[in-house]
Amino acid sequence: MSEELNDLNLEAIVEEHKQWLVDVSTGRRADLSRRDLTGVDLRGKDLRDADLHNADLDRADLQECDLRGANLSDASLVSANLHGARLSNADLSHADLRNTNLTNVELENAELWRCNFRGCVITPKRLHEILNCRDPEA
Repeated sequence: MSEELNDLNLEAIVEEHKQWLVDVSTGRRADLSRRDLTGVDLRGKDLRDADLHNADLDRADLQECDLRGANLSDASLVSANLHGARLSNADLSHADLRNTNLTNVELENAELWRCNFRGCVITPKRLHEILNCRDPEA
């Protein structure tokens, strides 16, 4: 992972992303790929379509975070809290979700190919979404 972000820089990136979601000409898509975001607090943030591939989000607080359509491929989310997060249409292929809280998450049409779910906590009704994930190479 590359450079660490301070709280001020991260807040500015999230704010620019929020503007981008409203009008692409006034903001900028959040690119947090390959960043060390260990333990970061992003509760309730709107990060739809953000680029978080290969990011280190271990122990991050992502409760109620809107990550629909986000790229989280190859991200590390070990022991992260994703309770109530919206992950529909997100790419989580090859993500490390060991010991992650996935209770009440939305996973519709999420790409879950080759994720590591060992030890994660998940709402039983969401389990079928994981068990029925599709093979993109088929």
